[in-house]
Parts: sequence; structure tokens; C-alpha cells
Amino acid sequence: MTTITSRALPYFNLLHSAALVIFNTPKSDAARFWRSISIMCSPKKFHVISALACMVFSAGCHAHFPYPIEDTGINIDTSTARFFWVDNDHIIFGGFSHERKIGLDGQDPYASIPMSIYIWDVKSKTYVRYSDWGESRKNSILCFNRGYIVYSLNIEDDPERSNLNDIRAGAFRSEVKVPPENKSAATEAVKKCAAYPRLRENDVSNSKSINQIYNLRSEDGYIFVGENSTGIGPPVYKGNEDDLVKLYRPGQATPIDLPILAKEMYAARFTYSEYANEYVLIPGTWRTHDISKDGVTTWPAGMSMPIYLISPDGNVETIKIPPSAYPVTSVLPTRIGVYLTSSDYGQFGHVDGTWIWDGKKLIKLLDRQMGGDVSPDGCKLATADASSGQKYPTAKVIDFCKNTFQGK
Repeated sequence: MTTITSRALPYFNLLHSAALVIFNTPKSDAARFWRSISIMCSPKKFHVISALACMVFSAGCHAHFPYPIEDTGINIDTSTARFFWVDNDHIIFGGFSHERKIGLDGQDPYASIPMSIYIWDVKSKTYVRYSDWGESRKNSILCFNRGYIVYSLNIEDDPERSNLNDIRAGAFRSEVKVPPENKSAATEAVKKCAAYPRLRENDVSNSKSINQIYNLRSEDGYIFVGENSTGIGPPVYKGNEDDLVKLYRPGQATPIDLPILAKEMYAARFTYSEYANEYVLIPGTWRTHDISKDGVTTWPAGMSMPIYLISPDGNVETIKIPPSAYPVTSVLPTRIGVYLTSSDYGQFGHVDGTWIWDGKKLIKLLDRQMGGDVSPDGCKLATADASSGQKYPTAKVIDFCKNTFQGK
């Protein structure tokens, strides 16, 4: 539905008069002219003319967003934006609630108050304050993974104590304090909570090369990329940069060759989607790139980017992301397509933000988002909308399974 705002009304009245002169027709025909403008401003009939019309009369064109957005009212510090789904109806994240907002006139109202960890209930649209989260935003810790949680309380700015001072870890709602004098325990707690896949640590003290291996979930095995150098600069894969990476499944001696080249793993982004039960790989370089000559990974203009969805049994689906969405920084499958973010700084003149790619078209969600996670059922996205550039945007939930255009 397209509406006309009060501040845009004078411009529309002016154009309405112009329409009567141009068409020299009754008002009923002029009304058809206005309906055509409305259609052009709608996302389903968008083209070059409508782009110009909506740009000129942007004060009056409001395309109805098809998916409902719920505002939690909890402010997020953009430097610590992290969201974790406990289940399909509850999100855990850190931020500031309105009742804890303090400050003097003319000062940042959040600058001097502690952060808290909150749990938002999607169904009831309410939240509970779960815990303190410390006063230092820079050194705060929060992680939730498969029912295991790690978070910090009252972390100090002193780097020597940033990983020691009052950390809680353990099964969700049963976590315990990690002994502050036990630095290794705190480190192990954080590692245990880290999301899969995880780059396997190697002892390189007596070796000039390492095996690049990504540990998957214990039930899925690991991915072997190849042997590469440990020096500064691009990896040297001992001549096997064009070899296929291999999936080693638990209990299976013979690995599965994946249709992914070792070079594509260089500077790649590798995550896991609970909804799709697939590992999502954004390659760091393209298949024809010679990484032995340089480490430049800027994706070529006009080239589609493949996104690999790797199932635990070794099947790989390739999704081609159009060049207009480059550079892609994160991808997660949803019920309506893949959710992706891009952080373009004008290199190719594209618009950055958050999108849904349904295989045919890009659907713009937000101009700028901070953090983001998809619910286990693939229906909802938890994120913070920082489109207006504010430092403390509020956490929001977008429901992809409720389309207001279709009345669902």
C-alpha cells in the first residue's frame, strides 16, 4: 500500500495540477495517473521510471514491507552485537533496557551503565533480564552453542584480567563460576562454546608447514584442506591449491571429495546453519585465481559468487549470488531463501545492507544491520537495525513465515 505523507502533499498537488494540464483530461483520468505512480513505487512493479519517480517523491512513497518486524525495545551496543537462538521462540543477547537508561542531559545515556544479558520471548513479546554483563564493552564475552553458555560479569579494562575476572560457563541455566585464577579453564570454556566449524589447532613450533583442517561437529567429522605454509602472506599449498578438499566422516576410512578447491578455503567464511543442517562456505577467492602470486582476494567486478551448502553426508549445493550483492560477508539459509549481508564501501557503487536471495531476485531487508542469527526453524531473523547510523540501535525480530502481502 502506498500513502502520501503530509510533508509530501504539496509536491503531489503540484504534480496533480500538472497532470491535468498535460493530459487535458478530467480528474478521473488524472487519478489513473496517480495510481500508476503508486504502482511504480511498489516493489513488485519497480523499474527505471519508478526509481526516478520514487526518488523525486521519496517523501511520499512508502512501500509496504511484507514481513513483520518486532522491536524488542532493548538497545544494542554496535561493538558487541551478538544474537543466539535458545530455541524457536527465545533469543539471548546483550544490551541495555529502557529502565536502566541513565545519564545527564547532553551526555551519552548509555556511556556509564553496565550491560545486561536478556532473553526475548518471541510469542509473548516480552523479555527477562538474565544476568549482568559487565561494564567493559570491549572485553565482554557472550556465547551460546547447543545448550552451553559462556558469559562475563564485571570484566575490567585491564587486559591482564580480561579473561579471568568472573566468568560463568556451563549448561544453560546451570552455569557455574570459572575460577578466576585458572586462566586455562576460562580459555577452554570459551573454546568449548565456539561455533562449528573450528579450525584445528596445530603444533607448528617444529614445523614449517601445517595441515589445514576444519573440525565439524563430532558426529560429522572434519574437512581436510591441505598442507600449507605458516609464513606471512598467502598460503602455499605445496602445489595442491587446485586439489579438492576432503570430508572425513566418522568411522569411514575413505574420504569424500567435495567440489571445492583448496584455494577457495583461503580467507573463507565458514559457518553452520542449524535450520538447514548444513555448513555454509563463502569462498575467500575464486577458482581461477592464482593465490601463489598474491593474496589479493577482492572479488572481480561482475562475477557471481558461489556459496557452498555442505551437508554432513558430503552433498554440496552451490548457490550463485549475483554481483550486485558483493561483497558478501555472511550467509544463512531461511525458509524463503538465503539471508545475506554485504558490507560494500562503494567499490562497485552497490548498496550495502541485509538481503534475502530467493534464487531469482534480491529482497532488501535493512540498509545496515549489526549482528544477525536465524532461528532453528528458519522462520525468524534476530538482528539490530542500524540503518540510520545510531550507535545504540534496538534489537529486532523479522518473521519470514508471516507475509502481510499474502495475509499469512
